[in-house]
Amino acid sequence: MERLCKTMAFLLSGAAILYHGGVMAAATVRYYTESDLVIPAVYKDAMPFSEGLAVVSEKGGPGSGGYFYITPDGKPAFTKKPLFGKPKTVAFSQAGSFSEGLAPVRVEYKVGYINKQGAMAIAPQYSDGYPFKNGKALVWTGGGEPWTYIDTGGKTLLTFGDWSYWGHGPTYTEGRAIVSRYDHTVAPHRLSGFLDDQGELVIPLIYKNAFPFSEGLAVVQLDDREMDGFVYLDREGEIAINRRYYGASSFKNGIAEILTGVFQKEYINKQGETVLVVPKDAILHRYGNTFERMLCVGFNQCGIQDMDGNWIIDPVFPPINEFSEGLAVFTVTHRTERDGLRGKEVEDRRVAAGVINRKGEVVVPMGKYRSIHAYENGLARVYEGSN
Repeated sequence: MERLCKTMAFLLSGAAILYHGGVMAAATVRYYTESDLVIPAVYKDAMPFSEGLAVVSEKGGPGSGGYFYITPDGKPAFTKKPLFGKPKTVAFSQAGSFSEGLAPVRVEYKVGYINKQGAMAIAPQYSDGYPFKNGKALVWTGGGEPWTYIDTGGKTLLTFGDWSYWGHGPTYTEGRAIVSRYDHTVAPHRLSGFLDDQGELVIPLIYKNAFPFSEGLAVVQLDDREMDGFVYLDREGEIAINRRYYGASSFKNGIAEILTGVFQKEYINKQGETVLVVPKDAILHRYGNTFERMLCVGFNQCGIQDMDGNWIIDPVFPPINEFSEGLAVFTVTHRTERDGLRGKEVEDRRVAAGVINRKGEVVVPMGKYRSIHAYENGLARVYEGSN
């Protein structure tokens, strides 16, 4: 319960239902289309839209009782009619995004699941609950009870015993779930492995760290005392690529980013062959298996090049994030210099953001908003307030 009260994560990423840090201090949230403000700046917290609804809060902070759902036109999704007076918005202590037609919500300290009509589909009875994926959701009743999987009717499908680590339950990707066990009698105290979809341990608890499977392979860390301790495993737990890395990421479209040295990045295929060596200090944007380079020729003078060095967008902008749905956020940085104890000191501070399209045209001017999230389904969350 304590962990859940301190944490709120976006369900689209498969995390639990609370968002770490509570209120976004001195910030309000808007939703933007390419050039038009569509939902006013009245919220302290907001999640991306999922299945046509978004979670917002006018109060902010877990336990505030102020989390409710809105439609794309900014109206409350669920209301109730009292005996007298106007309809009231249905709000929850905490709420998560919809997935497969259901969303986890907290009502008086317990988590249940509501449907797209706002009705309670699974009664509040859990201390913690994750979003539904492939017809099942991970829940925990609290205390010394094990994590379990339930179906959309609330029926228990699978019980996991004592595999959870510090209260975190297993979550599956590609039929494998990372599990860990804490043991203070051995180093490094926490060892990780993988369960199959029947709850059986199929990859032993021998790894310092483990990461989800993607395209049939998973990254594990053999030993945190060795810098090049990251390798790829297949679903049976065998080392798939006979090479060790300083760092490694999950495969996407058959390509993964790895570190072969402290500052040397490469992209490899699933045979371990180098596809691209990243120039040092370069920032690459990846779109499928196509790469572009964000290059700065001076302070707040950045643009986009193809990998042959041709300018796609001239270097006249502050640093540019990756494009999403044809639009990219750029962030304005203010640099100040002062005399310090060690001589000249430079401080860079992000002060504003804007948006450009693929032609390099500004569609949301800089200076109006403190930060802007990437576009999702035609909308972007925009934050106002002090820095």
